[in-house]
Amino acid sequence: MLNIKVLKALNGDCIIISYGEKEKHNILIDGGQGRTGFRQLCTYVDNEKKAGNKIDLLILTHIDSDHIDGILRLLSQKTFDFSLIDEMWFDFGKGLNDLFGINDRSHQVTLYANSTEISWKQGADMEEIIQEKGIRRRIVTKLEQFSISGASVTILSPSKEVLKKFCRQDKKEKKATTEIAYRDDYQKSIVELNQKEFERKISLTNKSSIACLFQFKELRILLLGDSDPEGIVESKEYC
Repeated sequence: MLNIKVLKALNGDCIIISYGEKEKHNILIDGGQGRTGFRQLCTYVDNEKKAGNKIDLLILTHIDSDHIDGILRLLSQKTFDFSLIDEMWFDFGKGLNDLFGINDRSHQVTLYANSTEISWKQGADMEEIIQEKGIRRRIVTKLEQFSISGASVTILSPSKEVLKKFCRQDKKEKKATTEIAYRDDYQKSIVELNQKEFERKISLTNKSSIACLFQFKELRILLLGDSDPEGIVESKEYC
């Protein structure tokens, strides 16, 4: 048995993979944002708890609000049962600092607490919950392979090189922005859109996104988050 459910995560991601033969296992990828998706996420968690199931793996691909917001709101609920989460993948915070030997307290304060970027603030809030509640967390990097309750997961990105740049980047630098399609593109024809000049802008935050290949028996699912295609090209043999 393998089921994939995509919740109404507004312009973000919230994906549930359920699989298994005798027992049901769950992998939750991101939490999206928006009221509808969050209600669906809460209903899913409540139903799994009532059925005696757990979230075998929670993957937070990266700190952008449209991916982290729903999970942060979920884990911030006073009644949330943290025993439901077996393991969490989240490439951010203390674990990432430890990987690259960043022990300078002043750097960490600049990196998280004083940041005006909403996603960085949310990442810092998530890190605080992880530390306070003792959630089992893992930092994952490119080409690592894991066995998760009878399924296998291969990490396609990010690389350690990208994560190191992400970890040390200056948060005061101007963030690359892209034109929001739904604001002014929806009335244009395919011909007009095809004539628009394309400028490829991928932030370090997106480049740090966890992309992975999930496999259960003969079935494979490619989960890319907001990763950089060039960052996973060397891993194409796994796909």
